[in-house]
Amino acid sequence: MGEVQWPFHAHGPALGPAASGGRALVLFDNGNYGASPWTGDDALVSPRSRVVQFTVDEVARTVRQDWAFDAPDGGWLFSEAVGDADPQPGGTVLSTWGLLTALPDGESNDRAGLGYHSVRIVEVDPSAAASGGAVRQVGSLALFTRRADNPAGWTAYRSQRIGSLYGRIVEATAAGR
Repeated sequence: MGEVQWPFHAHGPALGPAASGGRALVLFDNGNYGASPWTGDDALVSPRSRVVQFTVDEVARTVRQDWAFDAPDGGWLFSEAVGDADPQPGGTVLSTWGLLTALPDGESNDRAGLGYHSVRIVEVDPSAAASGGAVRQVGSLALFTRRADNPAGWTAYRSQRIGSLYGRIVEATAAGR
């Protein structure tokens, strides 16, 4: 809702039906400096990446930004390259922030003693955005290594949710086992 902020260096677009008609386009926006060399606009001093959804009405030839999420784990992150956004069957979106050089609080991976790159996989629930609420983070996984073990660290392009590798896990009852 509100003003459309166009993506800069988009990855992992997924197109599906929008609740309000038209088509929903969900993508990961690396946000590389938030400026195009052809506009003359100044680049952002602190770029940030985001997961965003647009509704595209092909008949009316309009685009509306439905929601955006750019604050994983309560901070902000900038993934200079790679990334992904996958809508899930339950309405959440699984996103991959795949080339990070800093933690959500802004501390560099190097200063934290980590490998140069790290990864965050963040799942968000955008359902409240339809009524003007905030997109809510519902899960997060951080992948990193100590610099002494792997100075380069981790990089990830896309992530997928898969079922358990071990089949269905059933809790045994006290009476049964």
